[in-house]
Amino acid sequence: MVRLIVKKSLIFLVSSLLACAVISRLSDGGLIYAGFLAAFIGAAFLLGAWLSFMKARGGDIAAMFKRKPRQEVPYIHRRDKTRAPGVMKGKYKYLIDDDMEEDERQRRDEILPPDKYHMAVAASRMACGIVMLLVSIYIHPAI
Repeated sequence: MVRLIVKKSLIFLVSSLLACAVISRLSDGGLIYAGFLAAFIGAAFLLGAWLSFMKARGGDIAAMFKRKPRQEVPYIHRRDKTRAPGVMKGKYKYLIDDDMEEDERQRRDEILPPDKYHMAVAASRMACGIVMLLVSIYIHPAI
């Protein structure tokens, strides 16, 4: 779990600091815009850490906004009682069961359960958020 936290934190920090360095070099404002970007990225990481923590505790906020599956019409009220496997535009004749994504999810769950994984991601995002806020305070020049 510690290895995952360190790996995620390093990836997040390097990409964030690289974005701040690019903005610092390419913008006219220099360090001012880089400081604002670092503060924005830090706040975004802290929000992401909170959402990951909520997901680890069982409160998935993204699931509330997903589209609900349509209710099926009862069998007795369906127009055609049996479905014919016809070939229509945009439809396949045979159903293909592609479960590679499911295998990936099972492999990840065997290594680390989902709640521990989300807690590790929350910890790494929180660490990166705090570091980016400190960087924004440090590189923002005194006006």
